[in-house]
Amino acid sequence: MGLVVAVSRQLGADGEAVARRVADKLNFQYLDREIVSRAAMLAGVSEEALEEAEKVPSLLARIADVLGRYPADELFAIPVGGLPPAPALTHDAYRALIEQVIRSVAERGRAVIVGHAAPVLLRDYPNALTVFVAAPFEYRVRQVAAQERLDLKAAEKRVKEVDRERADFFRTYYGADWRSPELYHLTVNTARFGVEGAARLIVAAARLIAERLGSPI
Repeated sequence: MGLVVAVSRQLGADGEAVARRVADKLNFQYLDREIVSRAAMLAGVSEEALEEAEKVPSLLARIADVLGRYPADELFAIPVGGLPPAPALTHDAYRALIEQVIRSVAERGRAVIVGHAAPVLLRDYPNALTVFVAAPFEYRVRQVAAQERLDLKAAEKRVKEVDRERADFFRTYYGADWRSPELYHLTVNTARFGVEGAARLIVAAARLIAERLGSPI
């Protein structure tokens, strides 16, 4: 079982950039939206609908049904066209969606997973490093304003909304506090260390865990 890095991040903290840098440095697979996007296509869910998938249980149910019918390893080998539409399931299928894909990736290892509550699901895996990429609120507001071309007031509103959505997501589906230090083995502050520095800290931690597992990377 190879090492897997599971990342949660605050909007404006450049968590995706950090995770991609970590994946590059470790030569790991990087998995973000593609964890569910392929299943979404197979389920007949549009990219536009996928944007709301983590908020709308019925869409998650369709994706979960595809994942239940096709093993995760087969998803990327199945042609999108020609499959029957997936029947609607209950919104409780969300947990099945996340657990099947995330755990399947974790079993293979050598991956960096961003989002999708992966740190909650993998916190007890001996081969997992769970990471929270954070930064001070004011820093994140400035980052979002620059990256999304918003004024500071609009950026502040967006950061607060996304923080609330992610906290609600963890609490509703997993009964967990998104920002609790108990969920994470490591928290890195990109305002202090930058993207490169944060990535180097995570890579160092990953290599320590891999050494303890007896499979250095």
